[in-house]
Amino acid sequence: MQFQLAAKEPVNNRLLTNAETISQLAVSDNGQWLLVSFSGRSDVSDMQLQRTELRDLSKNTVVHTFSQQNLGRAAFSPDNQWLSYQANNTLWLQNLNSGEVHPLLENQSGLGTYSWAADSKSLFIQWTQADTSLKDTKAKLYRSLEDRWRNNRDISRIFQLDIQSGLVRALTTDKASSFLADVRQDGRALLFTQRRNDRSTPPHASTALFELDLSSLTARELGVYQHFGQIEYYQQGYLIVGGPNFANGAGINLPAGDDIANDYDGQLYFMDATSLEVTALSKAFDPSISSIALNNRQQVVAQVSEGDRTLLYSVDIERQRYTKLPFNLDVVERFSLANDRNNTVVALGTGVLTPQQLEKVQIGQRRASTLHSSQALYQHIQLGEVHDFIVTNPQGDNIDGRYYLPPDFDANKKYPAIVYYYGGTTTVNRQFTGRYPFHHWAANGYIVYVVQPRGTIGYGQRFSALHVNAWGKYTADDIIYATEQFVARHPFVDGKRLGNIGASYGGFMTMYLATQTDMFAASISHAGISALSSYWGQGWWGFLYSGVASRGSFPWNNQELYVGQSPLYMADKITTPLLLITGDSDVNVPAGESQQMYTALKLLGRDVALVEIPGEDHHIIDREKRYVWWDHLLAFFDKHLKDETDWWQQLSQE
Repeated sequence: MQFQLAAKEPVNNRLLTNAETISQLAVSDNGQWLLVSFSGRSDVSDMQLQRTELRDLSKNTVVHTFSQQNLGRAAFSPDNQWLSYQANNTLWLQNLNSGEVHPLLENQSGLGTYSWAADSKSLFIQWTQADTSLKDTKAKLYRSLEDRWRNNRDISRIFQLDIQSGLVRALTTDKASSFLADVRQDGRALLFTQRRNDRSTPPHASTALFELDLSSLTARELGVYQHFGQIEYYQQGYLIVGGPNFANGAGINLPAGDDIANDYDGQLYFMDATSLEVTALSKAFDPSISSIALNNRQQVVAQVSEGDRTLLYSVDIERQRYTKLPFNLDVVERFSLANDRNNTVVALGTGVLTPQQLEKVQIGQRRASTLHSSQALYQHIQLGEVHDFIVTNPQGDNIDGRYYLPPDFDANKKYPAIVYYYGGTTTVNRQFTGRYPFHHWAANGYIVYVVQPRGTIGYGQRFSALHVNAWGKYTADDIIYATEQFVARHPFVDGKRLGNIGASYGGFMTMYLATQTDMFAASISHAGISALSSYWGQGWWGFLYSGVASRGSFPWNNQELYVGQSPLYMADKITTPLLLITGDSDVNVPAGESQQMYTALKLLGRDVALVEIPGEDHHIIDREKRYVWWDHLLAFFDKHLKDETDWWQQLSQE
């Protein structure tokens, strides 16, 4: 035997889950202070490691450290004198000059998000009262479709807390929950929303917008809208983020008579405060807008999905001009905008080959400065290269993608490949890691190809509109064609050893693809949908998601869609070995979706396995269970793509 000490080692799953990351950031209004919370885990001590740092942003130096504390919902007061945060059901206040700390609200359950008043003398707090009507009941009579949701009967209201006296007054007292949206700069009014159950038209839910006068406590209804996302004060009106169909389709940018717009493709609007007239501001802007932030100088920053990247743009509202901010991040996870003269923006994110970084940009500058980098945590790790691969489909659309190589890649060898996709209208972004660790798969000897089929947002409204009432039609064609081209153009990929995997809508795509092609040697569906009608009726959000993805289509008026596109009704066409994996407590895509397909394929005598993760929902959150989940995925691929069966036999006890 010969041994060699490698200079670096491949990435492992424990490093990806244990490495210290930033979980929270906040910037003071004057741009002086930066609060950053860190969280990681030590296997040696078997404990979670937490700390929060208060930094001088101009010098990027640590002024104070909160040891073993991850302060929740931290915020600076507008006068830069106070730091507020939540911990252990208590709202705390710290004087930034003296360092003195005292509780504002102690041992109060239900405390939610909050905002400072403009004069820094009070806080506006979201407070939720838990419903106890079902505590001892022996039968639950549903009040609405939403009554299946956990905590649906809880009532959330808005309160104002005076920080000097500690007095609290209720601002909303409705029986319907009210949600704080924004506080006006002069402190005289605030915006809040209420959910309305609107069954008349898709997506079967609406949002009522209100402005509350804080002197008289009278509320003015601004309107009831579908496809609403966010509202903020701006000059003599409001900025709103919503889908293309917001305000009777004010944001639609499709040819007349063309496909139905995809309302997950976020747009920006201005609403006049007096006339309530709505003006679309982003029709010609292809990236999808997910959220916006404003400061007191009326500077607007938008977080957008642009292809498979999540980026920040500064927005000139009057000129409808969008300027990309020069962050060195592929995926912005969080950001904070200050009120200083330089319009300082601090952003947290990752890159496809870059672990988490914290960066600062002053709007107008050409470069970002790095405040913190996690690169040192991976200095002993060798990552494989990542390359873009874009293919033009027969319809003339560019299908975006990228592929990951093993760290010890040899172009003269043939490698098995794993094809990953989502298809559920958002892209698989370029974050460093996540629930599906592509670098970890590559480190185990696989080429990993990530493809972005038609129907996804971030490429313009025409591209995203192909998601509506399709359920796999265009998506499957793109995945199959792009994979064929990927294999043909890369001789190091073994076309006979291809695996494919997707989750949620991507899990549906795995099942659907298995009915359309036999090009894959092994397929994995995590939390996949096997029958559109059962997901529509049983998934907690099934009818709402379908209100967008299947707009205007129901089991009684479009059986061609609900039956014809459901993999369960084509199960006899499946010959590819299939692993179905799900959390047994999944309320989004119930475990029954996987169980149905498992039953069908077992009766058909096909190669199928079903793994349920006990106690887990749509996302596998528990750390140790996540390792088991990842092990099953790789072991299944090893069995069918590498002819290495021992791992799977050990896990399955075959």
